Amino acid sequence: MKINLSIFFFIAFSLNIFAQEILNLSELETEINALAEEMHRDSAESRRLKNANNILTLLSTNLIEKGSFKYPFANLKGISVLEPKDKKFKIFTWEVFVNKDSYRQFGIIQTADEKVYALEDKSETIKAAEFAKLKPENWYGALYYHVQDFTTGINNETQYLLLGRDSYGYYERRKVIDILYFDFMGRPRFGNNLIQIKDGRGQLRTVGRYFLQYSAVASVMLRYDQDLKMVIYDHLVMGSPIMKDVPPSNIPDGSFNGLKAQKGKWEFVDMVFEYNPDNILEDAQNPASIMLRNDQKRDGGKDIFGKEKSPEKKKNTKTERP
Repeated sequence: MKINLSIFFFIAFSLNIFAQEILNLSELETEINALAEEMHRDSAESRRLKNANNILTLLSTNLIEKGSFKYPFANLKGISVLEPKDKKFKIFTWEVFVNKDSYRQFGIIQTADEKVYALEDKSETIKAAEFAKLKPENWYGALYYHVQDFTTGINNETQYLLLGRDSYGYYERRKVIDILYFDFMGRPRFGNNLIQIKDGRGQLRTVGRYFLQYSAVASVMLRYDQDLKMVIYDHLVMGSPIMKDVPPSNIPDGSFNGLKAQKGKWEFVDMVFEYNPDNILEDAQNPASIMLRNDQKRDGGKDIFGKEKSPEKKKNTKTERP
């Protein structure tokens, strides 16, 4: 009987400690939400940046606490939180409007052993960004909305494909494909030459990071399709200027390219959806139908942060495709 009572009191004590930890992190989540709302709404550039930095400070300070990795942060708003299937890390990213020509991204990586790495956006100074191998303090900033693990051909190492967006500027936007991996000391690194793309001359080449740069008036898709097991993205062509004295930019032409994980890298797939008038399943297999089915099955009611949209937003809000 004494043993049973001891076990009972030990469990009760443990649950009490756990509840206190969850309460503290819940309060942190509430505080970050308030800062994020001010960051997005404040009219002053200096205060927007201050709030963004305050979020970074709060996360950096608290994510090193024991047990914090298990907290889901399911109620964070305005901040993306991604975790791969192997649960090796979480990556938090957020974006702040600086001025009409500039946006800045912030981020932090928390590993499963509760080591924390702040990400410092240096995208404006990075040379040859498609090929650069970057550290957390020299990060090409993006607001990530998907992480996909894959195995490389070197020692069957697991690395992670990141899909993100960069609001970039007033007239143009960017979608970003990057690769995250961890070096032999467990430190995060960005960019690995495992992404095969077709350049403007129609030549295949391999890069460590890829950008889709397009007109701000266009909606461009970049997403991982779970059914097809590949990344699918809009093929872009040069469009007309959107207004006088503004140079032309890229827009989708209605076709789609892809990236498929094969032989340890992401191989380019040209014309993912081919038009075939003899295909009796054409309507079921065209891009729009496939994407609609996938959205209905999985994430059609979620925003870019993976959070459920409210019924009003689902009905009234038009958002850019991932």
